[in-house]
Amino acid sequence: MFCQSWDGGNHGRDVPVSRPRPKASEVVANWLRRPIVEGEMAEGAAFPTESQLSEQLGVSRPTVREAMRILESEGLVVVRRGMGGGARARRPQAAAVARAAGFVLQERNTTVGDVFACRELLEVRAIALVLQRPDRDEAFEALKAALEAEGAAAGAPDDDTVSEGRFHQVLVEAAGSPTLELYAAITNQVVHTHTRNFLREHSSGPLTSAMGSKAHAAHRRLLALLRTGDLDGAQRQWRNHLRSTEKVLAADRDVPVSLLEEPVDPRTAIF
Repeated sequence: MFCQSWDGGNHGRDVPVSRPRPKASEVVANWLRRPIVEGEMAEGAAFPTESQLSEQLGVSRPTVREAMRILESEGLVVVRRGMGGGARARRPQAAAVARAAGFVLQERNTTVGDVFACRELLEVRAIALVLQRPDRDEAFEALKAALEAEGAAAGAPDDDTVSEGRFHQVLVEAAGSPTLELYAAITNQVVHTHTRNFLREHSSGPLTSAMGSKAHAAHRRLLALLRTGDLDGAQRQWRNHLRSTEKVLAADRDVPVSLLEEPVDPRTAIF
């Protein structure tokens, strides 16, 4: 990289800009990160030992150890201690990104109303992309399977919440857009946590008692509209479903996002 020097004796001459030298551990982490992200290393594939990597890369063992800590913090490596342990590759996980992004939203005092609004934008767009796919019958089968799992889980509060959220996830996956899927993973993470907490607090309320069956009926209706190719009808029906659900789950749209569990004092906890 070069820049114009404004030094009196160097007008008009390009001079190199000095860059800080990267830490050795960052260089090693970047070298080891590439085969994981680019798929050259399979899920669970073992890295050479710390000693072997130190010798192969010409760096110290503490440098290798620090590089592995970097990759472990990114969720790209799982390190098992003890006999038979070692570092193993882990494919990048959308769930890890979604949880981290959720904490960012919470730190910024984002409201649940804002998250629900963004989920609507993403999922309504996903419906259009599903119908544009030449292999959309495969997408319909995936949605049908999610719908059947949801029906099987009916009546079990925790399972019902998970399966209902799974249908939303499958809908976005069926759109065939990895970018849209990643963004939706963030909103789904927040909505799922908020829904779970809400239902635990209002499990016996009249508004929540029929939520599961109403959601299941709305999901079934969406799939029927998708099969007929009715884009406008499917999007309109889905907006109505999302907004009616939001009126129950997020009646106060200004409630801040929260992904944190109730804290337990480690000094008094029993492990």
